[in-house]
Amino acid sequence: MGGMVSPAGIVSLLFGVIELLLGARIVLRLLDANPANQVVALVNAWSQPFRAPFVGMFPVPEAYIGGVHAVFEVNTFIALLAYAIVGGILVAFLPGGRGGDGRD
Repeated sequence: MGGMVSPAGIVSLLFGVIELLLGARIVLRLLDANPANQVVALVNAWSQPFRAPFVGMFPVPEAYIGGVHAVFEVNTFIALLAYAIVGGILVAFLPGGRGGDGRD
């Protein structure tokens, strides 16, 4: 199928972008990035809808390490894991995925 994108490829890309946004948010919060910065604000805004169902599951641990207000968003990490698992399962069952035979 030269040049055609499989449904599994599309789902993999979408879930990969979601995971990238959530991972970036976790790192930016751990490093106490300035939320007023345009890049940080963009990552926060775009990742918010994907982490929203997981907010409030657990308390958010905070620490001051070398003058840095480090926040580990446990709920965002759980969201990242959940999207990775769901995305992996979907990809496995879609045509072009790891579990399919490639025929439609």
